[in-house]
Amino acid sequence: MPANNSQSPNPVAATHYEQPLKVKIGDMLQVHFLDNPERGRFHVRVIGLQGGRNLIISAPAHDGNLVLLREGQQFVVRSLAGKQVLGFISEVVKCYMNPYPYVHLRTPGEIEQYDVRNAYRVDIELIASVSPLFCSDDESTPATTARSLPAVVLNISTTGCLLKTMQALDESVEKLNLSLRVNVAEHSRTMQIGARICTRREQSEQENSEPHYLYGLEFEPMEDDRRLMLYCFVYEQIAREIYS
Repeated sequence: MPANNSQSPNPVAATHYEQPLKVKIGDMLQVHFLDNPERGRFHVRVIGLQGGRNLIISAPAHDGNLVLLREGQQFVVRSLAGKQVLGFISEVVKCYMNPYPYVHLRTPGEIEQYDVRNAYRVDIELIASVSPLFCSDDESTPATTARSLPAVVLNISTTGCLLKTMQALDESVEKLNLSLRVNVAEHSRTMQIGARICTRREQSEQENSEPHYLYGLEFEPMEDDRRLMLYCFVYEQIAREIYS
């Protein structure tokens, strides 16, 4: 499955295997164009199977209008199966309009399987704040916390997230406290999570625009209640992304 910087799972965590695709009639799939992912994601339903390799799906639509397809066009297809995301590249064999719009897809022998618990990050725009921690060389001295800065979480998993700030963090900062408000089962909760900065980079949307700063964070171990809340939030977002 091709990488997309903010959405794709970590390729290291992927398992590649060859076997018939295990989906059932009625399952929901998420698809997007391989050559033009900016066109968006579409949700389709499996309406037929052939030999465990070929799929018949409902025709993708956007705002009630059918999406134009051509034979040989390639899709990235994802399916949530338990605690894992299955992904593969497929191509359009034939499109039909009668008796209703549907599409035949050819699926490959190789399927990628990602463990949601460790790899899959879901896109999101979540307002947050971060408080950098300044640690002393003396381990007996507690870390001091700087004033908090506004931030946005761009994607999140159960083990980390991608953070965007408009103000750069000091290069000496290795850890921080992340504060964010999440909705789980229609209830809003505020979470405080300790995190370690793994990657950092500066980025500009346009040549003369103000830069912003992206930080890849790895979450620190947390108490069971917060960890459970985080898992519930992430899994709920994944289910919405794939099945909504």
